[in-house]
Amino acid sequence: MMDGMRVAGLGDKLAPYGTRLRIMAVGHTGNACIGIGFDYVIYGLAIATLGPLKGGLLMIAVSFLIDLALIRFYDWSRTDWLGIEMLKDVRDNPVRSRPQRLLQWLLRKGDAVALVALSFKLNPFNVMLYLRRGAYLYNGMARRDWLVLIASTLIGNLYWILVMWGATSGLMHLWETWIG
Repeated sequence: MMDGMRVAGLGDKLAPYGTRLRIMAVGHTGNACIGIGFDYVIYGLAIATLGPLKGGLLMIAVSFLIDLALIRFYDWSRTDWLGIEMLKDVRDNPVRSRPQRLLQWLLRKGDAVALVALSFKLNPFNVMLYLRRGAYLYNGMARRDWLVLIASTLIGNLYWILVMWGATSGLMHLWETWIG
């Protein structure tokens, strides 16, 4: 307080976004827990026990079904709990600030480039939601969305099969060499 006047702090500036930030924090936490448990525990065990072919095929099918369930829940909840719709809004509408213009330029580089690049980093669920037409519509999946989900599932899972096969093979070799 200065002379009876309150100085606006960061909390005051963020207050209008409080609900959105809380929803996104919970959404990202839940998404991360599912991703870490699935990607590093279940996926690794499947590849280690069934091998890259059988385990990989099983995990492609399981991950597709999980992503499909998450998409259905996302549309049913009609809530942008990952901030994806907000990113699409920035991508598709005029922006003023320099950081927003930079982000918009990156997001407008093209769907094919985004599909491949994002599929190596993000879950196919996130990739499909980002590449789905429109923002804040929660309108199910069009034919194009199905193709994006399938392509992202294949790209991301083929990459992850190789990563997990290398990691589990290396760990099993170390185990046999040092312990067994």
